[in-house]
Amino acid sequence: MKEETMKRDNSDKPPMEYLGDIKEALEELCRVFDMGTKKYGRANWKKGGDRSMLMGCLGRHFLKLASGETVDEESGYSHAAHLAWNALAYMQLEHEGKLK
Repeated sequence: MKEETMKRDNSDKPPMEYLGDIKEALEELCRVFDMGTKKYGRANWKKGGDRSMLMGCLGRHFLKLASGETVDEESGYSHAAHLAWNALAYMQLEHEGKLK
């Protein structure tokens, strides 16, 4: 007799299973997050503030990448990971209405 498995309706939910496809990128992103936590405090970024500050960080890392520099000198992590972290922080703060 075939054993039944649980049923789920995930049709209106984000497909989180895709995150496994970018495992290494997410791990580096978390390392950048941890570095920022150690430098500025656990929830410092959640205070929000002026959007131009995050845009400045995004721009600096983007320009470094565009010029061919791949690794951030201070952290040792990729500029792409720093750019991604700032973009995600921007998105979250925008959702929460914490950007001026």
